[in-house]
Amino acid sequence: MVRVKFTPAHRCLRAILLAAWLLAAVPGWAAEPDAAVSPAVAATPAGSGPALELEPDDGAVMPPSVGVGQPNDNDARAAMYRRTSLLDNIASKLGAVHNKTTVGGYGEHEFVRERGRDSYFNAHRYVLFFYSQIHPRITTSTEFEIEFGGSPAKRDGQQQAGEAILEFSVVDFMVTHWLTLRAGIILVPFGAYNLRHDAPTQDLTERPLALTTITPSTWFETGAGALGKIELGEQTVSYEVYAINGLDAKLADGLGTKGAVGSKGEDNNDDKGLVGRLAWAPNLKWEFAASGYTGAYDDQRRRIHMLSADLTARLGRVEFQGEYVRAFIDRGYVQGFSAGSPANTRVPVPTGMQGWYLQSNVHFTVPWLWQYLPADLSDSVMTAILRVEQADTDMAVRNHHDVDKLTVGLNYRPIEGYVWKNELQLVSNGAGGVRHDLFSGNWEFTPKYVTSVAFLF
Repeated sequence: MVRVKFTPAHRCLRAILLAAWLLAAVPGWAAEPDAAVSPAVAATPAGSGPALELEPDDGAVMPPSVGVGQPNDNDARAAMYRRTSLLDNIASKLGAVHNKTTVGGYGEHEFVRERGRDSYFNAHRYVLFFYSQIHPRITTSTEFEIEFGGSPAKRDGQQQAGEAILEFSVVDFMVTHWLTLRAGIILVPFGAYNLRHDAPTQDLTERPLALTTITPSTWFETGAGALGKIELGEQTVSYEVYAINGLDAKLADGLGTKGAVGSKGEDNNDDKGLVGRLAWAPNLKWEFAASGYTGAYDDQRRRIHMLSADLTARLGRVEFQGEYVRAFIDRGYVQGFSAGSPANTRVPVPTGMQGWYLQSNVHFTVPWLWQYLPADLSDSVMTAILRVEQADTDMAVRNHHDVDKLTVGLNYRPIEGYVWKNELQLVSNGAGGVRHDLFSGNWEFTPKYVTSVAFLF
């Protein structure tokens, strides 16, 4: 006779099987919902389609409360049950999708001619947007960007890694109109330009110097937080605030914080960066905002603090944009990465950075020329642009990284979602430790011409 000895593991397994049998024996306790979803339900969009600002649907009938494990008693809940079922594969779950997803994006292609360098065409970026309304209160948004043709990319005769990356990928839960909870890869709310950097919405091709060095544009990071908007008559107050992985110690003159943007999957210290922006719009023409960031940049708790102020105004055919950014950095070194990492160069980091830009856009039409255009292009608009800007990524020294730029541009929009941009840039710097900025009376500049097309779809 064979004797079977039950170990504690066997007894645990026997208890689980017995419990499962008892649950199945109770009427209705483990009943499965009807797996079949009617075609009409599967084809019905949730609500009236995606919207960037969701309002509660007063006419919507919320499903009745369902007890744990009870059959789902409406088609929408049954379809969602199928999508989360442990018994279905991904193909079956996708077949149960009943919410509406919108796909769009934009692209930008450039030609650059600069004195002393070879001219070139540049397939700068191609961006895809995905937006889906999961529930009247829950949405997800994603931006997937391919830069310079993706990977591999050939530079200076060598094949290198290109860029294909998620720049934005969040899920939002709207608690009320003034409070939405957000988590994911977040567009960091530091300044207006980083939030509104999309090429078709901007009238110049190149982004402001201070916002590509002192603060990187596009600046995106993994984190979580909240955003919302409060309307007070004609006035609007809006905010965004998040905890993010934050900047690391790769702070450098010339690059600013661009090399210090954190990883989307790790942090070089246990401190989390805090960032937020508060904006006030007294009416539809003006917006004033302030932003702040603070966080440890190394494992010794040395910190970087940044402040920003921005202004946007739309006064008929004339627009004004401007932003100022200032960084205060504790004295330290490029360090704090894992032992043996070549990133630990121990090079001193700058202790102060600042930059700004001011830009005006004047929109106009040319009636005598427009009469020769096809009728479906009668809404064409031209824009004249003037931008003055400055960036200093180490305020303790004066060198070629202290850059001033004056840009004059002219663009043409046959429709709102397509623009042909032309701009002449006059660039000066502090090479040799001599002040050569726009206001010194000793300005020495290098000309640069950039033309591009940007489109939205």
